[in-house]
Amino acid sequence: MSSFPNFSNVAPYIVEETNKRKDNVQYLSELNAWVRISSGVGDGLIIVSNTDYKLLSAAGDEPSIYGNNKMAGIIGKTWNGKPVYSSEGQGYRPSPIITSIDIDEGAGSISRKAKFSLTAHTREQMEELTKYFLEPGFTIFLEWGWNRPEAFIDWNSTFENADDIAKFQSFKETAERRLKSLGMYDNYLGYITAGGISIENDKWKIDVECTGFTELPAYLNIDETGDENKKDSDKVEDFSSRKISSVYKSYKIARFMRMFNELPDVRKVKTVKELIDSDDYKDFDLINFDGDTRVNQINNKTDGNWLFFKNDATITDEEIKFPRNTELVNEKNKFVRFGFLNNIINDGISVDGYIIGEREISIKIDTSKTYISAFKGMFSTDIDKLFIPNGNTPNVSSQKIIENEIIQQTTEPTNDDLESNPVDVVKLSNPIDNRVITKEGIIEFPRSTRLSEPAEQYSDGNLYKDKIEKNQYEYGKLDDLYVNFEFVKRILNTKNFSVKDALYQILNGMSSAVEGLWDFQIQETDGEDDKSTILKVIDLNFVQNHDENDEEKIWELDLIGTNSVFDAASFKLDMGGAMMNQIIGQRLQTTTNSSNKQIPRALFSVDKDGTPLKDRVLNKIEKRKSTSTSTEVQPIDQDEEEIKEEALKLFLDKITLLPKSYSVSNYGASVLVSTKDNQRGMAYMGAYKDSQLFNALRANHLLEQSQEKNKVSPLMPIEFEFTIHGISGIKRGDKFKVRGIPEKYSNGFFQVLSVSHTVDGMLWKTQITGGYRQ
Repeated sequence: MSSFPNFSNVAPYIVEETNKRKDNVQYLSELNAWVRISSGVGDGLIIVSNTDYKLLSAAGDEPSIYGNNKMAGIIGKTWNGKPVYSSEGQGYRPSPIITSIDIDEGAGSISRKAKFSLTAHTREQMEELTKYFLEPGFTIFLEWGWNRPEAFIDWNSTFENADDIAKFQSFKETAERRLKSLGMYDNYLGYITAGGISIENDKWKIDVECTGFTELPAYLNIDETGDENKKDSDKVEDFSSRKISSVYKSYKIARFMRMFNELPDVRKVKTVKELIDSDDYKDFDLINFDGDTRVNQINNKTDGNWLFFKNDATITDEEIKFPRNTELVNEKNKFVRFGFLNNIINDGISVDGYIIGEREISIKIDTSKTYISAFKGMFSTDIDKLFIPNGNTPNVSSQKIIENEIIQQTTEPTNDDLESNPVDVVKLSNPIDNRVITKEGIIEFPRSTRLSEPAEQYSDGNLYKDKIEKNQYEYGKLDDLYVNFEFVKRILNTKNFSVKDALYQILNGMSSAVEGLWDFQIQETDGEDDKSTILKVIDLNFVQNHDENDEEKIWELDLIGTNSVFDAASFKLDMGGAMMNQIIGQRLQTTTNSSNKQIPRALFSVDKDGTPLKDRVLNKIEKRKSTSTSTEVQPIDQDEEEIKEEALKLFLDKITLLPKSYSVSNYGASVLVSTKDNQRGMAYMGAYKDSQLFNALRANHLLEQSQEKNKVSPLMPIEFEFTIHGISGIKRGDKFKVRGIPEKYSNGFFQVLSVSHTVDGMLWKTQITGGYRQ
């Protein structure tokens, strides 16, 4: 089971086995690989690469490799050991052979992928093989390993029932088998998704592509309506306006009814409608689904349309005169909490899952424990995608724009700033409390409490995953974010969109509203009961704190020399345009890139003591820039009123407020009741379109992190890739170091991003790609 993106340590048996291979050519030369491929079609078919069949046979004799004068050699055996032949045809032709297999587990894939090739020596063999290996959706089980006794522990030459194979859908079962074999054995379970046939001279080549079972949701369309055989898939009717009016005293119920009526038709199914009475639906799940919302303004005690404030409304600590009928708070933007949206998507799928042997494969996507990156002052920059219920949203106003405070506060800090005031460069004075507070609870993002989760272990006690720790305001839960309902509807209404693709569209849209802060992926993992496989959303940019006491456990490898176990290795640093722009921007003290990567000010140009070297010409540019006294945004020829008017217009273009509704009066119309003495306390700051402010707060957060020794950077654009003689058990998330790479990268470590295995002939190779963290 992969722990990615969390950190984990390479299993001790892997370290021990690779140590045996150092400067030991004889040991490596004795390793010969074998492959076994099993199909579940009919009575099953098992093909083995290294067989002990005799060469020739007469009619009725035991199986042979070359058959007899009427029939080619044996194809394989059924699950219970009976021989399987092709039909009569060309005789004295060898049995089919397994040409190669490739297995890949990499970033961006939900589950492992596999490819393998078979060579048939007659047309009849090819036709028999296609029956077992080219039917889309049918099961394939691959096994491979070295010719070592350890590889055959718990080995079965035949299969009694489906669970002999299906049990390996469990990561736990696979990990235990790898452990028992000390890395000499591995397997893959999936289903056929593609393939083809070609002829090369007098031989037929069959190519097969396979995908893990948890990829099946990719074949379920988000707009599928189901049929009479699918559970709870019938379309149900909307809630009537009379029904909605009758529940006006329960605004929670009324909100759900309005939301359900606006769902795409394909989501209006019985299971979704029944959420209204379930514990899954909470008071805080929906925002702004209150119909004709009106507000009782505190200042003048008179009713007024919520869409417009009267003149002289107070929105911060100063009074600003708005033009009459200024639209400041609107009802157009409705939001659904992501955790509840995921329930709607999951319950709208017409099937719950499927069974592989005795193991349940869920097609539902779990986000209940998905932690994602965050920082204290973050906010949404796009109201059409996202609202963040942050208790520390920056308090912005047109007055700050006039006084140029935002620009002054968000300038990229210099080295002098770091020495004098390394943490509090961007200040959050009088923050806005954007938390969603109801009688059923408080929703906040980021979390104001510290995160601490214990390490997980293998059944043998070896460490599987490091302890996960995060300080307050450095993380949040994906389920606590609010997604724009119109944005969601557009995606769910898209024809022929898979569940997986629809969810990725929603997640990526949410990330775009925070300048790409999150990098979401969907991956498979074991359920808590160890009897099921589930899909889980992860954020690749969520980086746990590094345990300094764990340094000695990191797997260390030698790049060159007799102690190197590499068959091949490469070190790659890719400084793309985005990274270059960010470094140049840092040097010029401007924010030019929204990347969340923590990049050093100097990559290569540093003195022996680590001090960044300076460019003589660039220093003159910086000096000339620093002598400029023109920091005002105020035009020379404008009077103060014109400046305020333009600043107010700019401010209104950037900000979106959302109403806070707490209770309901007659006929279902919402009435806002505020305990504060100004309108800002009666509204959320839904979004503020200012990437510069967002990136400055983000940069300050990275500066704060850099002061703590246990902080780890996000993945940097540096990779190390190596190939070794095959071994099983290295997993995504494992940490390793390499001796012999450039010295400046010796203080960091690599994290395994992808693992692939290739067996070609009798040689098994494992290829690892690691990403660098500092």
